[in-house]
Amino acid sequence: MEEYDELTSGPKEGSLDLSHGQYKEFPIELVQLYRNELVKLSMAFNNLQKISPIVGQLHLLQVLNLSNNELHTIDQAISQCIRLKKLNLSHNKLTNFPIELGIHCNMLEELILHDNQLSVVSELQTPALYTLDLRNNSLREIPASLSCIPTLTKIPCDGNPDLKMIPRDMRDDTELVLWMLNLHHLQNEKEVEFLKEYNKVEDSAKASELEKLELLQKLKRIQEEVTVLKDDIPWNYLALKHRIEKSRTKVSHFVSKSIATTRDWWHRLQGN
Repeated sequence: MEEYDELTSGPKEGSLDLSHGQYKEFPIELVQLYRNELVKLSMAFNNLQKISPIVGQLHLLQVLNLSNNELHTIDQAISQCIRLKKLNLSHNKLTNFPIELGIHCNMLEELILHDNQLSVVSELQTPALYTLDLRNNSLREIPASLSCIPTLTKIPCDGNPDLKMIPRDMRDDTELVLWMLNLHHLQNEKEVEFLKEYNKVEDSAKASELEKLELLQKLKRIQEEVTVLKDDIPWNYLALKHRIEKSRTKVSHFVSKSIATTRDWWHRLQGN
């Protein structure tokens, strides 16, 4: 219980420094005791490997220093600290951080992430952010939308060998970095518009193809009906021919009989 002795005195003016200790876990007692008064908390230079979700109950917290620990992930509950202004996560082993942080912590001004193992940075929609330190990570890209944050004045990103979108000699110059990000942002917008137009054309093509298939199916049915009619024609023809021949025979008999009758009558008339 020695590691918790520092908690007994409580925070001074809302500030509590637990740095350079032996903490391996986030002290739940900290939240239970001081959730309604803690404004600043430092747990730098400890052995923290994870942050308990209970940290989200520190609703008054404005400054949190978790640098120089063994953190691999940060629980998304940290985004519930909506009054957070400064968050220092440098010198850890982070490969990402919760996207919720960039959505809900609208008062965040400083986000220190240098010397981690970040390969990507989540989208940030924090309108008050003026410092984003991304040095010495494994970044491949940076969200181009960062150029839309009007308050952002510091975004050093040197020490990222795989970062292709920002030239190496520009990475410690925030103005140039933001200029490059703005170019990427404009390009992304054009790509989005192009993709929308492409999808419209593709949908139209699909509709045309569907209509074509329907017409082909209709044509196939008509061809089948024509085939049936063609198959029926010989039989109809033979039946009609038989009727005609039969009628011709009757007419022929009638004519022959009439001629014979007329001839007999004429002979009798001549004999008289």
